[in-house]
Amino acid sequence: PPGPPPTTKKESAECTKTAHCVWGEWCTNNKCAVPGEAGKLAKDFTVQDHCPGSETYQQDIALSDNLGKVTLLYFATTTCAACIADVKEYESMLKQLEYKGYTNAATMTTVILPNGGSDMGGFTNGLQFPVVLDEAGIGIADYFGAGKDAVVLLDGAGYVRASWPSMEMRGSAKDKPVLNEALTELVQEVI
Repeated sequence: PPGPPPTTKKESAECTKTAHCVWGEWCTNNKCAVPGEAGKLAKDFTVQDHCPGSETYQQDIALSDNLGKVTLLYFATTTCAACIADVKEYESMLKQLEYKGYTNAATMTTVILPNGGSDMGGFTNGLQFPVVLDEAGIGIADYFGAGKDAVVLLDGAGYVRASWPSMEMRGSAKDKPVLNEALTELVQEVI
């Protein structure tokens, strides 16, 4: 009797640091592959950016648009004054990475939790990275198991590499150096 049909090995796409792979793969030795330290692949989502200071304001953005960059996801509410202070600290951390030469290696998206308020004007004032609403049916926070002040770091291929259920960044908070170190390590992998 005939055996099973022959299987063919899928060849990895060739890539460079400027021509990235698909969501879930990373460019290693000019070949797209799943990263060696991959954790859980983040579920891609597409939502509208509500931050007037962002380059993608009022456009639909996908998490996979960040392919090739470390992504910091911050979960907040618009009614939380501490969240506003923290999101500005996160943006400052990313700008410091740019000053250190890690240009376009990291980005951030703030996710406003369901029922987290709708006053985007007060929250987004002065911000430069996307802010999205986790409206009913999207389930971003549910997928990541995130509540207010949660932070999730994704590597350049979209895998969760670190997460914290609650971080405090205001002033000289002890969480600041922990996050800064984790960001720097991931960004060094991307470069």
